[in-house]
Amino acid sequence: MNQAVKCFSPLVVAAMISMLSSIALAASPAFKFFDVPGAADTTASGINDAGQIVGTFNDEHMPWFANSFGLTGCDGCQHGFLYSKGKFTTIDFPGAKDTRVTAINNFGDMVGTYSNASGSYGFIYASGKFTTVPVFPGSINNTGQILGGDGIYHNGHITTLHLPGGGTDFPDGDITLASDINDHGDLTGSVSTDSSAYLYTDCGDDRAPCEAFSYINGRFNILDPHEAKVAFGINNAGDIVGYGTRGKGFLYSHGKFSTVDGLPADINNVEQVVGSFDTSTTSPDGLVDFFGQVVHTHGFLFTIPEPTLLALLVGGFVGFAWRERFREKH
Repeated sequence: MNQAVKCFSPLVVAAMISMLSSIALAASPAFKFFDVPGAADTTASGINDAGQIVGTFNDEHMPWFANSFGLTGCDGCQHGFLYSKGKFTTIDFPGAKDTRVTAINNFGDMVGTYSNASGSYGFIYASGKFTTVPVFPGSINNTGQILGGDGIYHNGHITTLHLPGGGTDFPDGDITLASDINDHGDLTGSVSTDSSAYLYTDCGDDRAPCEAFSYINGRFNILDPHEAKVAFGINNAGDIVGYGTRGKGFLYSHGKFSTVDGLPADINNVEQVVGSFDTSTTSPDGLVDFFGQVVHTHGFLFTIPEPTLLALLVGGFVGFAWRERFREKH
């Protein structure tokens, strides 16, 4: 037995740890699906560390062409929601025709957009009070910074982001759009790689030439273009979720890419991921969809599996090896 233990060189141990890591990380997360009661569509867009989820729901189904042409699919039928401890709460900006909630931080502050007869605006909902803000919020972090397109709104001031795009870093780039900001001020988003992106609504269109990026510790980096097309969410550990290149979502965690069914929108600091997915059913009258199809959108939530198997197996193996070495010496 002791001779066998001696054979466990550092290289063998490292190889076993690598193998066990792959086994542990291959574990599939358990998805939880949800819909706002009575809603035609439910789209989840943000989650905080307490597991509170925000998003938007529609009273009416969206037509098949809505996403392709940037339309909401309905007039006055969109509402924000908060999903907390198994309960849904409707979030509507006072007097607004439509309200969309995009993000929530650990203090319960929510941001989003609303529209009325005079146009569309951004808002923050904090301490039970709605306040209009001069940006269209995509996210809010725990320091109160509100990210809106190419600027950050904080304490009454807007700071314009100066990210690469259209310059020497990306000579063919035309649009660089940040979508999320974490507590360190790190960003993620998408950058177009040629001017034809203007032909499409956004980088979510499969035909749009876009790539996902991260901006961490002041360093701009394009994620693997074969895996990531548009990034939507980033947590404090630098884990990123978004839209991939194979018609599915992606998760970038611990330096590795994973494919996600559906469209992940955000990831929190306890590695919970929220997003949405579509299903289609046949319309009896064929009026909603040219092809007689109704598209239904649903929310989902999952937690990235922790490598507990790795900890147990590696811990047991190391403990066994040290025990045998101790016996050999004594």
